[in-house]
Amino acid sequence: MVAACKGSGADATTSSDPVVRGDELFRVACSRCHGAEGKGGPVGMLGELPARDFTDPTFQARVTDEDIGRTIRNGRKGMPAFAAVFTPDQVAVLTSRVRRFGPPARDAGDAPRNDR
Repeated sequence: MVAACKGSGADATTSSDPVVRGDELFRVACSRCHGAEGKGGPVGMLGELPARDFTDPTFQARVTDEDIGRTIRNGRKGMPAFAAVFTPDQVAVLTSRVRRFGPPARDAGDAPRNDR
């Protein structure tokens, strides 16, 4: 698994737009395990944990951007480390991509109202 993921690294995109770069890097390096829609995957044939579902609102609320970046760099459980593959800028655009799988952020003014 590590070799399959690491073959997709640093020169996956040349766009200057961070959103496009994040999308392209995710597609090339992450979607194999996390799925194109970021919903994760099934339990592996050898019982490995499924890849994280980035659309899970509980996950999105619980982790910080630093947590996500640290996991990309250092790996965690079944996920390999990518510190030797991605630059800090690429880790940042991938972190932003992971965040965009979550529910839209709400402003304080968007809080539910009880008009009754």
